[in-house]
Amino acid sequence: MYKRALASIWTCEEVDLANDTRDWLRLTPDEQYFIKHVLAFFAASDGI
Repeated sequence: MYKRALASIWTCEEVDLANDTRDWLRLTPDEQYFIKHVLAFFAASDGI
């Protein structure tokens, strides 16, 4: 049961963020705006 619970969440070691900055800079300003607002919505609603 412990292993199933552990497998249901991710850890920072499992996510490769090496290309994130490059990928972000390739987005158009409209795409960046959209993503920022979607993330802000989820961040705010997570505290409800």
